[in-house]
Amino acid sequence: DAMPVDTPPSPRVEEALQIAMENRQDLRRADSLMRAAQHALDSARSEKLPTLDFDSDYGAIGRSPGQSHGTYSMRGQVNIPIFNRNETRSDRLEAEARLKQRVLEADDLRAQVEMDVRASYLDLNSAGEQVRVAQSSLVLARQQLDQAQDRFEAGVAGNLEVVQAQETVALADENVISSLY
Repeated sequence: DAMPVDTPPSPRVEEALQIAMENRQDLRRADSLMRAAQHALDSARSEKLPTLDFDSDYGAIGRSPGQSHGTYSMRGQVNIPIFNRNETRSDRLEAEARLKQRVLEADDLRAQVEMDVRASYLDLNSAGEQVRVAQSSLVLARQQLDQAQDRFEAGVAGNLEVVQAQETVALADENVISSLY
């Protein structure tokens, strides 16, 4: 495979944050737990409301089908919670505490996701800078090799300087490869 020449373009931080906030399963779970805690709080608050119940029953009674007649009963009940106020209050306080805990957990998770995305973005930019530095070092090493070869051909320098320049080019080439990958 051919080695990539340039680093791929990195998305903007805002776009990456939006994608992460929309697609992370742990954030979806935290949001659903928060909604469940809100429903539990609503349920606890509704326990102190009065309720109205209706029951009815219809049937047949008799020794045989020819002698049976219909029976029915109806009942209505109004329940006004007066004496269980402390019980409903404690349920409501527990539900409020659970909701606050879920909200804090969701906020903490969102902050963690944002920190992860921003750290990854900084790592990506740092890696891009490392590639650029390695490529410029390779260009500089090749220029030094050309100069060392010119000095050797002119008789001004020895073979050792050319070998050292070749080694510098090889190291710079390895740095480019490692920074790309």
